[in-house]
Amino acid sequence: MNEQTRTVHDALDDARARTAVQEVELPGFGDGRPWTAKLRRLSLLGLARAGKIPNSLMPAVTELYQRGTCQAANLTQAAETMFLIAGEALAEPTLAQLEEAGVTLSDEQLAAIYLYAQRGVEALRPFRKAAAVSDHGADGQAVRPQAQRAARPA
Repeated sequence: MNEQTRTVHDALDDARARTAVQEVELPGFGDGRPWTAKLRRLSLLGLARAGKIPNSLMPAVTELYQRGTCQAANLTQAAETMFLIAGEALAEPTLAQLEEAGVTLSDEQLAAIYLYAQRGVEALRPFRKAAAVSDHGADGQAVRPQAQRAARPA
């Protein structure tokens, strides 16, 4: 029992809540707006155990598992691996629904889905736009002067 909140910790409920399908903001379709989908976290070992990884993709998936990146010599194999993971991770809409609707996921979207599936929402930080900080005041006086080309050393 947590003495501060007077609640009983239930490990099973905690695990369910932390592994449930989540709504995740992903890179958009080139229009500057993010796209939101429902995703589930994955285990590459779980996929292998369930027989969901075709033998032809085992080398690429093994590399993903061991290195965290897929640098397969065969681009087709790398693409198939990313689509396999997207197909398993996408809960709503499913990859099949997107393909049926004629929607093609971008490389950036596939990479973000992979990162979420393996590491969670924190792994998507690089895909989020940082808020720009303006360094000029209301009167515009603090605006930096135009950049000058530096002379090359002789």
